[in-house]
Amino acid sequence: MLKSMGSGGGGGGGSGTVTSVSVVTSNGISGSVSNPTTTPALTIAATGRLLSFQILTGSGTYTPTAGTNFIQAIAIGGGGGGAGSDADTNLTPGGGGGGGAVSYFSLSSPLAANYAYAAGAGGTAGAANGGSGGNGGSTTFGGTITAPGGFGAAGPGTTAPNLYPVISAPGQGANTATGGSINRRGDAGTCGALGDASFATYSYAGNGGNSPYGTGGQGNGWYNEFAHEVPASAATGYGAGGRGGNAVGGSDDAGTAGMPGVILIWEYA
Repeated sequence: MLKSMGSGGGGGGGSGTVTSVSVVTSNGISGSVSNPTTTPALTIAATGRLLSFQILTGSGTYTPTAGTNFIQAIAIGGGGGGAGSDADTNLTPGGGGGGGAVSYFSLSSPLAANYAYAAGAGGTAGAANGGSGGNGGSTTFGGTITAPGGFGAAGPGTTAPNLYPVISAPGQGANTATGGSINRRGDAGTCGALGDASFATYSYAGNGGNSPYGTGGQGNGWYNEFAHEVPASAATGYGAGGRGGNAVGGSDDAGTAGMPGVILIWEYA
């Protein structure tokens, strides 16, 4: 609520000069400005408003939009790749890749004219025949923010198992980010698993780790000799890990690649 207190003209009509402005917020906080030279209501509305939202991928230089005095941002590392399975001697499915690390940060005026950045690439897919997934790349901003990429899942190999169940390791979540006001590591992928028993045979590929703006790939699977099958789905968004491969139907199956990293920026006046 905006109140004005001025000189002259006590009653209904009249004219006068505004010498003081009082502001009372909805939660009871009040204050005043003496001899204002601008309209406080307009100043309050203009300061701090959202100017623009930027999505930075790949690499390059970020230049703040004209009039920006404050930014809030999130940096996410690339997701790790899922491991492939092998149908020749080892039906063990691959684990899912780990998600990228996350850094939440802000910058205030005076801002630099520009900032160098690089969004980490997604880790490569593990090849069929038991290949390992690649690690995701690190996302960096302005020389101070680093969000490492998620780890790729190690391949299950090509040695036939002699003891069930068989578990293949997932890709670990990325190491903790650095430089931001809030920094965390990435989410790990899940294991691949193969079981063989008289009452139930099953094989499930690992899922990729998630990120705040990405969903890890969903590994496919089956149990009771293919009678019930879970379909696979690809990773989406940014910084999520790829799924593991699964030798459903007796064919070699590769894992899938992790999703690339990103920097999201909210610009304020």
